[in-house]
Amino acid sequence: MNLGIFITCRNGSTRLPNKCNLKFFKNLSYIEFIFKRTFMVKQECKRILCTTKKKEDLGLVKTAKKFNIDFFRGDTEDKLQRWLDAAKKYKIDFFVTVDGDDPLFDPKLVDKAFKQYLRYKSEFIDAKGTICGLFTYGISVKALQKVCKLKNTKDTEMMSVYFTDTGLFKCENLSNINSSFYRDDIRLTLDYPEDDIFFKKLTNKLKSKNEKITTKQIIDTVNQNPDILKINNHRIIEWKTNQLKKTKLILKK
Repeated sequence: MNLGIFITCRNGSTRLPNKCNLKFFKNLSYIEFIFKRTFMVKQECKRILCTTKKKEDLGLVKTAKKFNIDFFRGDTEDKLQRWLDAAKKYKIDFFVTVDGDDPLFDPKLVDKAFKQYLRYKSEFIDAKGTICGLFTYGISVKALQKVCKLKNTKDTEMMSVYFTDTGLFKCENLSNINSSFYRDDIRLTLDYPEDDIFFKKLTNKLKSKNEKITTKQIIDTVNQNPDILKINNHRIIEWKTNQLKKTKLILKK
């Protein structure tokens, strides 16, 4: 089995321009931090930046090369097709997605997803109810191929429904997650200026001196400094509302 981590990232954000290249931790930008953090995953796998062919995303490719991350430049709008083409190029059977706006994703959860796939042949793995930004999805490429034949749109930013709502795939929630990870008051994703402020204040309070920050350290720090949640948790409802508005299941007749 060929396993992969697909780091999905592109420039062009309007709410927080050039967000992935903003300075974050020590001398690292957000995307550099994510690239380094993927090497905390223990399972043997390929690490691949999935970005677009737009000129503005060429800088991401150059950064990926600096960190020995493979890359694929594909469809600008259709994230599912971009993933499929990347999987074909690198001969990937199953991949876990890491969004370019989730700098504190949990590498241990990525390892759990790989183990769950290898044991149960899961086609789509989610982690519903966990802290936003800890984990995105695990996806079987065979299932992805079917989805790309079924869908009738290139707007696939909110794509989970093509797996969960069609009744065609073995969809599972990520198992054996620490119960403390189920929080809806912590926001660990980068969309708004407040998120950037939150991340920097959070990491300033953390005792970790490198990118090997654990989710336990994050939760402990938040519990000890609850006021920092006020920086960006008012954005949670707005973010969820926007996600729901953009989520559509458009299938071929």
